[in-house]
Amino acid sequence: MLALLANLNDGHLFFHYSIDPVYNESDDYILHGHSLYEVYFLVGGKIHYLIEGKKYVPKPGSMLLMKPGVLHGYKLFPGEPYERYALHFDESCLFPEYADRLLRPFTGTESESGCHYSGALLPGFSSLFEALVLCSKMEPEAGLSSAKFALHSLLSHIAYMSRHKTIDAPIETASGAVSEIIRYINENYTRHITLDELSSAYFINKNYLNRLFRSVTGTTVMEYIIRKRIVLSQQLMMKGFSATEAGLRAGFGDYSSFFRAYRRINGHSPICDRIKNIE
Repeated sequence: MLALLANLNDGHLFFHYSIDPVYNESDDYILHGHSLYEVYFLVGGKIHYLIEGKKYVPKPGSMLLMKPGVLHGYKLFPGEPYERYALHFDESCLFPEYADRLLRPFTGTESESGCHYSGALLPGFSSLFEALVLCSKMEPEAGLSSAKFALHSLLSHIAYMSRHKTIDAPIETASGAVSEIIRYINENYTRHITLDELSSAYFINKNYLNRLFRSVTGTTVMEYIIRKRIVLSQQLMMKGFSATEAGLRAGFGDYSSFFRAYRRINGHSPICDRIKNIE
């Protein structure tokens, strides 16, 4: 049963420290995406991570950085309890004069689909996450305010580390064709794309393409596209767009298909998140 040891959330900054003391081995990758930037720090446990066609095997003390919209999934293996820190935030949490520098590790060309730092990080990283745990113990308003200062400190350490430590290469990367298809989808998912179109363009049988794509991303081609659109719609609603307009701009042909996909993936309607963003 999941033990949530720390939790902060105001819609723009979300932090949690959690432990799964007992869990079943995952058969499939648990795929998800976020409309926020993410810093993930593994404390303990055995896990494999897929980030848009790239496979990583983080060790305790490893860190993953992902920008908004990047789809990623994890698979758990038996062993020690799964313990991690996860921090999500958007640009509104940052002082404008520092935002560009602090976000560079997430947005540079080398980190296009997320990046992984393993081994010995800079001294003090654990204490930076522990500072966020302390913020979660405060009164909500004071805790969230303090957490934003702790966020700047953490991101400053990450920015420094990114200039002095090389990003770790994935242990596996999608084949040339699938890598090109992922890139193509990422650049065009807001327009109408079909499996038949991709099959013809890349000269791959569509059934084989789906199996190959799933093996390196954790999901099928069309589900990948739908999840990309859902994350974009969340970002658009955060910027003030209505649920209907966000769905259409994200690539859904009509509100009905957007509503069904959103509810299936997120467990609630897009209106719920739209209202939450307004509040």
